[in-house]
Amino acid sequence: TTIEEDKLLNLIIQRAVEKTEADFGSIRLLLRNNRELETRAYYPKDTVRKILIPTSIEEGITGWVAKNGKPQIVVDIREDPRYMRDAENMRSDLCVPLLDKEERLIGVLNVESTKVSAFDKRDLLFLQQIADLAVIAIKNLWKQEQLSKAEIMATLGDITSPLVHKTNNNVVDIREFAQENCEPADDNIKS
Repeated sequence: TTIEEDKLLNLIIQRAVEKTEADFGSIRLLLRNNRELETRAYYPKDTVRKILIPTSIEEGITGWVAKNGKPQIVVDIREDPRYMRDAENMRSDLCVPLLDKEERLIGVLNVESTKVSAFDKRDLLFLQQIADLAVIAIKNLWKQEQLSKAEIMATLGDITSPLVHKTNNNVVDIREFAQENCEPADDNIKS
């Protein structure tokens, strides 16, 4: 359906957290520089965490998943040196890349739990399916935005074209009038 990106991403992450029985989740999209991930949606909404600011794909478990394009189940994040310690109560992590059909990275879908060993292969398969559907929805949204921009540009062209045409005609009329009425010897007036 046609829905704003924020609403779509928030709905996706909320469902992912609920279905995996996680305590926190986020969707982080790759910025245009292809070196940073920006958190675009997270759940629950009252969360305040360091990962809510853009981070390098060289940092954390989500950065590793983004860089390598492979999912990760971390049984106990306190034992994983990659984990960015910004939530003391989190213990398990499940993270999957958002890859388009050409295997290009769009972002990362991540859920976390306060329980050790909270996620299993079934959760991983589910999250990968959610990620695949999320990629389709995100790409459709982006295509729709591009189409809307193209339609706006076409409309602007339709509106401005007669104005430009009329202006060009007036400039031609002025030039012809000046050439007919200026004395041939007066170069300053001609120019």
